[in-house]
This record gives sequence, structure tokens and C-alpha cells, in this order.
Amino acid sequence: TGIFGLSKVGGRALYAKAAPFADCTEFDPPAGTESLCESVPPEQRYGHDYYAWVDGSPAWPEFGFTAEDDAKLGDFGREAVLAQPLDYAEAVATDVLRYFIPGGYDEDRLWSGPPHEQMRIDYYDETEPVTYAAIQSYYDVDGEHVYRGIASTIGDLQTVLRVGTILMTAALLLGLGGMWLAGGTVRAGLALLLGVGLLLVIFPALVGGYAARYVVPAAGPMIAAGALGVWAIATRRQELR
Repeated sequence: TGIFGLSKVGGRALYAKAAPFADCTEFDPPAGTESLCESVPPEQRYGHDYYAWVDGSPAWPEFGFTAEDDAKLGDFGREAVLAQPLDYAEAVATDVLRYFIPGGYDEDRLWSGPPHEQMRIDYYDETEPVTYAAIQSYYDVDGEHVYRGIASTIGDLQTVLRVGTILMTAALLLGLGGMWLAGGTVRAGLALLLGVGLLLVIFPALVGGYAARYVVPAAGPMIAAGALGVWAIATRRQELR
């Protein structure tokens, strides 16, 4: 494709990260990105997902959703981050805490004025024909098909088994408690598990925004750290007795 990377929209992701707090009086916007400057106060702006995906965002009229001008969007985001490091740090911390604090995710604010659910329905109505066209190019099917099968069962299970904010916080605290009480290889193992789990939620917050799906890869090491922390705490308690 001529681009080295996992996507062609890395610049857009960085722009969307910085747009909620970017103040063009603090830096000179790169040439061609002046239209991205806003006079709306940061506390009244929407979040990362709005600036990345919604066609009402400032980037949409001039840049649309193509990769051609991705570098310009990235340059704007980079300048904002470098000029406003404290605002950037606050935005990163807020996104990370959303994985651990219940109620920290406001869908309406992250997206747009209309209810997010309505926009989601409109979005699927618009993209389903494209999805079905792609399916038909791979498989010999006619018309539109909705496949569920075992997916419905898995959906029911995930409502019970998924790792939410409370469980993430409990795992983190238990893992830290285990590190404090344990030593040697147990402490090293806990540091490794917690480090990997935290990096898997911190890194997306550094270069993009919050997304509940990012918990999926982080949940494994985090819950393992919590379980090992329980074992370390119980072992220490027996030793004290």
C-alpha cells in the first residue's frame, strides 16, 4: 500500500485525541489545518470518537475520511500535544481511569449531540449493504443474511463473564497488595502481569481514545495478577499466623 503501519489513519487518531483540548492560541496550526481550530470551550466539546468518526466534526468538510491528508491531521494533533502537555496528560489519565471507574464513559459526550444509540442504528443501516456486498464477493450467497447461531449464546455469556470496571479495579488492587507482601519470583511475576495489563490500556489512551474492547486483551494478565495477588496475600496471612 505504500504505507508502513497497521492502518492509514494514525494521524486522524492523534488529531482526534488532541481535538477536544486543542487551543490554536497556544500553537501555530500547520499549513492547511487552520480549519481544525475551534472557538468552542474544551469543556463543551465532544470526545475522541466524535472527532474521529462523525461527519459533523471539524475535520470532515475538508479532509473527509480518506488517507490522503492523514499526515496533516497527525501534524495538527502533534503540535497540540507538544504545546499543551498538561492538557494531553489529563486527557490520557481520564481515558485510562475509564477502565477502572464505573460510570466514567459518557457515550453522548464521546460522540455527538443526538443520542448515540440513534446514531449507531443509522450507522448500521448505512454500512450493512456494504458489508453484505463484501460477504457476497467471498461466498456464494444471495440477498441479505443475518447469522447468529452460537453468537447469541456467546452474547448471553459475555454479559455475565465480561471484565468490567469493578473487576479491573479489584484485580489491580489485589495485584498491588500481592506485590507488597510477596517477594522474589512471585513479586516479579505480579510486576510482569500488572505491567502488561496496564500497558494494554495505557498505550491506546496515549495515541487514541477509550474503547471498551481494549479491555479484552488486558483482562487476561490483569485478572491473573489479581488471582496471584489473592494467593500471595493468603500465603502471607498464614505465615503471620
